[in-house]
Amino acid sequence: MKVSIILHGFFECQDNRTIWVSHGYKGIFKLSINTDFTEATAVVLDTTLQTDKNSSLIRFKNKILYADKAGVFGYDSITNTFKKNLELSPIVTQSEYISGKLVVDDTEKLWGFSKDNMSYVDINHLTNTLKINQIAIPYYLRKGQIGYENIAHTSEQNYLIGITDGYLSLDLSKINYEHKHLIRLNAITLLPLDNNEIAVDLKEDGNFDYVNNSISFKYSVPNFSSYNKVQYQYKLEGRSNTWSEWSSKTTLTFDNLAFGDYNLQLRAKVGNTPSQNTIHYNFTIKRPWFLSNLAIGCYIIVVFLLAYCIHKSYKKYFKRLHEHKELENERLITSMKNEKLNQKIESKNRELAISTMSLIKKNEVLNGIKKELKKELKKKKLVEESKSIKLINDNLNDSKDWSFFEQAFNNADKDFLEKIKKVHPDLTPNDLRFCAYLRLNLSSKEMAPLLNISLRSVETKRYRLRKKLGLDQDSSLVNYILNF
Repeated sequence: MKVSIILHGFFECQDNRTIWVSHGYKGIFKLSINTDFTEATAVVLDTTLQTDKNSSLIRFKNKILYADKAGVFGYDSITNTFKKNLELSPIVTQSEYISGKLVVDDTEKLWGFSKDNMSYVDINHLTNTLKINQIAIPYYLRKGQIGYENIAHTSEQNYLIGITDGYLSLDLSKINYEHKHLIRLNAITLLPLDNNEIAVDLKEDGNFDYVNNSISFKYSVPNFSSYNKVQYQYKLEGRSNTWSEWSSKTTLTFDNLAFGDYNLQLRAKVGNTPSQNTIHYNFTIKRPWFLSNLAIGCYIIVVFLLAYCIHKSYKKYFKRLHEHKELENERLITSMKNEKLNQKIESKNRELAISTMSLIKKNEVLNGIKKELKKELKKKKLVEESKSIKLINDNLNDSKDWSFFEQAFNNADKDFLEKIKKVHPDLTPNDLRFCAYLRLNLSSKEMAPLLNISLRSVETKRYRLRKKLGLDQDSSLVNYILNF
């Protein structure tokens, strides 16, 4: 099989007959070459890896390595696949990934490049173990083209790092990995609303009023290396228990902190070397005046007073409601009693009316009989009255009828006779009887048979009773008796 080989990406020879080619878009190819090196006898595309434009392919310690944003992968000739090398992967993944480019120098060091560091791998020839060393030269200082990073060994511990507009010189012997850096808290400033900043004594724990709940902290790490990047991290206990992301800012501001106790912790790293110390600063934001103990006590008192007033108001309301209900019940009972009394009075009045009408009818009948008997006696020219007439006269003047009537009248109109007798003590029993008939609003015609007298005699009795009662000519006798 004849294949024209055009190398668009990186390539590496595994042995005299095998060449690996990495293409940023198409993938990794394994080419088998004939003995004359004139043609490829086989081309195999590896499907186990997903390549990207900043990946690289290299041979290190007789192993084919491939690196991209997922890490470093080594070719396993037994399974014919690439497997991730966990020991070497940190050289491209230990900080934010920018390039998978790997370089092997003539001292057999493997170099990798990330955003914050350059890394190289040394081999301990006694234990045959790998050691990754990080050099804090960030990408913005290297200024190289991503995917084309390179480094060359010149002599002993000296190296040249290629960049866009020249090179950097690196002497590994002068890198002090054991240098201790200290982070310092330089200033604390309160930021009240009136913009008049207030400096705070660093030697004492802070105890700040609530109006000064916006605070600024300034800190730094003395560093005299121009290429070492200093980054800071903080944690404010009382607000959050997690560390923040690393940042190069040397000022930290907290706005509108809630009242309570806080502990600010600050730490740093210079390159990859952490600061020797961690700053701890304790401070307290006091409660606002409206949440002070005095204010809370006042609130409690106000709540109790309000609850007491509401309780009293409801108690008064329900008492009034109960009284109103009782009054309604009393009115209902009184109404029922009055209705019952009225019914009783009506019943008594009916009895009185019936008794009165009975007397009237009886007397009218007796008078009629009497009149007829007298006519008969006159026809027969008898002078003496018969026993029948005498019996009729006795019945017409029967005191039992008056006693029955008086009892019925007192039941219907209690105490009238007693009251009028008290006011007019000179009234005779006949006068009281006449007053009772007037109280019933009987006419003279109706009273005549009851009194067994003529209609004119009734008018005469009216006249005499008016005089006894002391009424003038214009006053109505009936109205006087009815209104008594």
